[in-house]
Amino acid sequence: MDFDDRETAGRIADRAHRASHRTHRSQREKTFACDLAGQNAKQSYTQRFRVLIPSQKAIQEALADALMLPELPRRIECFDISHIQGAETVASLVVWEAAR
Repeated sequence: MDFDDRETAGRIADRAHRASHRTHRSQREKTFACDLAGQNAKQSYTQRFRVLIPSQKAIQEALADALMLPELPRRIECFDISHIQGAETVASLVVWEAAR
């Protein structure tokens, strides 16, 4: 390879190197923008609907009233056992504990 070819090859390699840096930086910027958009959406949703989210105490009081309990519930367990015409029995358990 003569000197002119080396110089041209060097310029091509240099351009390719710069282009790959732009691509990687561009991908990082896109990822950052998507993450930021997700965080903004979550924060906006929380701020907008904050008044609609009842407090733990309000949930417990509503349950106590609905179920006519003498005190606020701390834990509730609900079982459901299902089957299809007596076969293939399936059971599930849902636990409500301290408003969660």
